[in-house]
Amino acid sequence: MADPGQFGKNLGDQVKSLSTGLFLAVAGLVTLPILGRRDVNGGVVLAGLVVVLGGFIFAQDMVKSVIVDLWKSLEGT
Repeated sequence: MADPGQFGKNLGDQVKSLSTGLFLAVAGLVTLPILGRRDVNGGVVLAGLVVVLGGFIFAQDMVKSVIVDLWKSLEGT
């Protein structure tokens, strides 16, 4: 059983796992017409979008640190 004192964390973990499945299911459904047309360019674009969006959605801490480091380097501090 989950600890009721950690309700927010438990809910966040549940939503994250459901959104991962939903994201991958939608990406798979969008892939079907591209495979049917044998569109290589569309497949490469879709793969790139899935990787970039997946990175922003599911690796938030890493993305945040990269953005902060980039901003600091642009800022010159």
